[in-house]
Amino acid sequence: MLFWRAGNGYITFSKNLRNSRSLQWLVGTVTCYSSKPQTKPSVPMHDSNFQNPIIIDPCFQTVNWHPIIKSLLQSNRPPDSIRCAIQSIPALQVLFQDTKQICRFAQDLIKGNLYEYALDIIRLSNISGPQMRHNEYEQIVYQFAIREKWNFAHLMTNHAYNATGKWTLRLFNWHLRSSIGIQDYSFLEKASKELESTHFKPSRRTYHIIIEGHLQNSDLANARRALVAMQEAGFALDKSTYSLVLSNYPALGYNQSVEKQAFETLRNTGYTSDTMVLNGILQARIAALDIAGVLRLIKLIDVSPGGNSGSKEDADFLSTYDSIPSQPLSKIRPNKATFNIILTLLARRKGGISRLLVVYIAMDSMGFPPNAITVAAIILAYGNENRNDIALSIVYHLCEEHGLPVDKKNFLKLGSLTSIKDTITSFPGIMSVPPNIWIFNALLQNLLPSIGLSGLNIYFAILQSINIVPDPTTTQIVLTYLRQHHHTRPQILVQVLKTLTDFRSGESVLTVEHLNSIFASYIRRELDLLQPRSWNASSQQLRFQHTSKFSIDKISHQTRTFDPTAGIAYRSFPNKGVRTILKDMIKALCLRNVKSSRATFALRIRREGVIKRDIQAAQQVFDIMISRGIRPNKYHYSAMVETYAAIGMMDQAKQMMGRAYVDGVKPNLIMYSILIQGYARLGLPDLAKETFKEMIESGIRPDLAAIDSLIGAHWFVKRSKTARKMLLDLWPTEVPFPQELHAASLRDLIIYLRARRRDHRGVSLPKESENQRHRRWKLRVSLRKLLRDVKQWQRVETAVSWTQTGISWDYILHSNNV
Repeated sequence: MLFWRAGNGYITFSKNLRNSRSLQWLVGTVTCYSSKPQTKPSVPMHDSNFQNPIIIDPCFQTVNWHPIIKSLLQSNRPPDSIRCAIQSIPALQVLFQDTKQICRFAQDLIKGNLYEYALDIIRLSNISGPQMRHNEYEQIVYQFAIREKWNFAHLMTNHAYNATGKWTLRLFNWHLRSSIGIQDYSFLEKASKELESTHFKPSRRTYHIIIEGHLQNSDLANARRALVAMQEAGFALDKSTYSLVLSNYPALGYNQSVEKQAFETLRNTGYTSDTMVLNGILQARIAALDIAGVLRLIKLIDVSPGGNSGSKEDADFLSTYDSIPSQPLSKIRPNKATFNIILTLLARRKGGISRLLVVYIAMDSMGFPPNAITVAAIILAYGNENRNDIALSIVYHLCEEHGLPVDKKNFLKLGSLTSIKDTITSFPGIMSVPPNIWIFNALLQNLLPSIGLSGLNIYFAILQSINIVPDPTTTQIVLTYLRQHHHTRPQILVQVLKTLTDFRSGESVLTVEHLNSIFASYIRRELDLLQPRSWNASSQQLRFQHTSKFSIDKISHQTRTFDPTAGIAYRSFPNKGVRTILKDMIKALCLRNVKSSRATFALRIRREGVIKRDIQAAQQVFDIMISRGIRPNKYHYSAMVETYAAIGMMDQAKQMMGRAYVDGVKPNLIMYSILIQGYARLGLPDLAKETFKEMIESGIRPDLAAIDSLIGAHWFVKRSKTARKMLLDLWPTEVPFPQELHAASLRDLIIYLRARRRDHRGVSLPKESENQRHRRWKLRVSLRKLLRDVKQWQRVETAVSWTQTGISWDYILHSNNV
């Protein structure tokens, strides 16, 4: 029997031998005191041959075997010496006699979430025992893949290739898929050359995986080359190709022509392929924030249990929320992915519980059981309804249902627990889903604003107790929270990022989105230093032409490589330690051939135009982005509008907003607010007022920030009475007007109003008040404790990676252990 305690990284096998000479096989069981297999609902590559449960009968003497295997692997002893050592341990000797036994045993270790142990067993068996066959490697990789453990799957496919010297089609596809899973796109560049040297013919799936990887990496040029290569190999574009492109194209921007071609394929169809195309179009419309279009598409779905087109009420189960007529296409049968796409959309909208329940009932009536994505959507929906107690209780009862060693006291520290009998009745089947990081990430999104950093520590403690490692989404949630709620300085964010992406198991890999958070924080700080953030400072700049003390020369560094930072130089950071860490991070992304994303381009455009006041550079970056096939969205156009407004070129700013409209990007509140601020800085309150009126006439409701900017525009030119009257006329309805301020001055009124603004931070000056310093000190103390606890957790992990050079092996350990 195998015992393992999560977090302590030790295992022991105990087995009583009936006859040590004959080594009779007795039934052995693997008991894991840890989380159950963490599966993700939709597996891109599916093989029914590997789904059958495997039961093994290992015979072991009482031995703590894993430290022995570790020592053998790290000893750099020759293979013959390792074989002799294994021969002296009867249990290992018997195990390593047959590759089938090793394969079955490794799969059972994976099913018990002992991933690194399975890797060590395979590696040692390759050194000391008979050579494993390709189909055995494929079975092991499949077990990693269905649990979304792409880092381990990638190591295993590498190991299989090094051990056998060649690829099979299935292993090659898994290697491509795992490369995308860990966001290592370097192998995709070599894939075409690798295919030329293989003995097998690539399948349609092979090309689809390559195309998917390039699209996710915002690399349209290579995606097109792969698409051409696929057609030259004899695979014509079909519905699965359109579905793939549409579902991954949002990284590059919504493309109407691609969608139109996909719609054409729905005319004469087959059931499965039509559903795939529909799912792709839904994801593209959601990414483009076209909710009306999404609701129109939902009317095409046939949710009748029997498979025939049902009544109007059955088919149009969300028609009451959409007045747009359905398109004249035949009904399409949904699959589980279709429902999850709709559930996730509804979960992020206010008042979505009732609608979400309707969709869930339809999903259940069609025989689709819930999965982690489904449960995560339900948790997000309850969070949006301010029912975090139900969301927390669902996760707690899921852990209990699946026998995970959770401490109820820790959950109670995060919030209150309540009865979820009604929820289980309303959403039948949700208790059958084993908790994984997807579900915990949804919970974290709900709870983090209320629990703060102290609660985040408890959250990580819960994850550690059930052996669930944070993933890149977890890291992004934490960075976004620190940046938006605490306005944490960039150097602290860098330390947090370094810690949360330093798990040796490789599950929380560094991504370009993480780096974008760091740069966004730094650019925000540069703007605070460059632009005045109070009426006094702004009026001084307008009346007396006072300039900022911030020197643009300090950020004039250049970078040799454009990707993955879109040319933003890490050398601009003032802190030397931060520059060193950022350099290593950027180097790591370069080695993985990660390209600049849409968000990275938006940051670079804003930095060049708004901070460095270099219009030509901003326009050049904007053009480079378009030349790569990335369509600009509201953030890119807002950055360009802000660029022109920052230097007083208001006509060009309005022209850029018009160009956005022609390109399908409607002028929004941010763009209008930028124009109002631009006119205010030029001392043109009347034009600011006209822009404000135009914004209201276009159907955009002004927020507190826009009203603040308009009032400030009049105050800058000493129109205080006009400004006060205008403020009273525009006083927002969501902020009750206090009677005691009826005769208050403009200053008191605006201070009261700003206190209701979530985004208002006052003036960012070098000197801080005593209260500000105290809050910053408390934040640092909390972060230090958080990082210290996470580092303690990381020391427990024993996952490793390796490379093969000829016969000798180089065992690469984590730097802390070297």
